[in-house]
Amino acid sequence: MQREAIKELMEVAEFCVNFDKSQDPHWVGAAGCYGYPGALLLFSIVDSLGSIVEGGGDDVSKHFKVLNNPDWYAYKFESEELKLLEQSYRNKLVHNAHIKAGLKMKPGETPDQVLGRDTVDGEYVLSLVPFLERTRTVVEKFLSEFN
Repeated sequence: MQREAIKELMEVAEFCVNFDKSQDPHWVGAAGCYGYPGALLLFSIVDSLGSIVEGGGDDVSKHFKVLNNPDWYAYKFESEELKLLEQSYRNKLVHNAHIKAGLKMKPGETPDQVLGRDTVDGEYVLSLVPFLERTRTVVEKFLSEFN
């Protein structure tokens, strides 16, 4: 069941992050992608995979460590960055439909850092396209290694 759920989350996340609002008549004058639902789905995958790979059971603080696990996402986030992502996803994005102050999202492009700093205001910026691409690779690995 978990394998099927992760595959479903991945497929819908791809749709959300690759959607171009500027090309849709329902979004006149808008730009970007379906960022909030796309990020929600990607972090749901992180949370699910982390619960398996990192263990921790009900201790969800361990789940996000999969982002730095060299065998999976292999990012090198500082502990404060991991905490920011976890708190933004698990509390604000899921339950309140917004993200924590100091973190914003953009569709981004493949070569972008997944988490960087805005050069103008210094806030963290989560780039969804490279996060989606890394998550796709991780999900493919998970599906091939865990039956």
